[in-house]
Amino acid sequence: NDSRQSSRETSICGHVVAADEPVVVEDVSKDPRFADNPFLIEKGIRFYAGVPLRTSSGHVLGALCVIDTKPRTFSAKDQKLLQTIADELMAKVEAEHRSAGVEQVAS
Repeated sequence: NDSRQSSRETSICGHVVAADEPVVVEDVSKDPRFADNPFLIEKGIRFYAGVPLRTSSGHVLGALCVIDTKPRTFSAKDQKLLQTIADELMAKVEAEHRSAGVEQVAS
């Protein structure tokens, strides 16, 4: 079993995908949704901030997140910046995918 993966039911990223909205947990140990999560405990994760990775058609494919082993604060400005990075990443991925599709059809 790959320790970098966890089931959607227990992962914080799964909450981002299911809710289609950012999730910020400044101290995982104090959040009843995640305080007993064995994956988070094992890895010592205390801070999580994640935003949806959305396609241009609005489908959520995953989450872009930042984590830390210490509790942290995360402002609305930080959250907006993380979402901007996620949106730019998805635009680049989709542009590369379209470009690859055109090349495959042409060859």
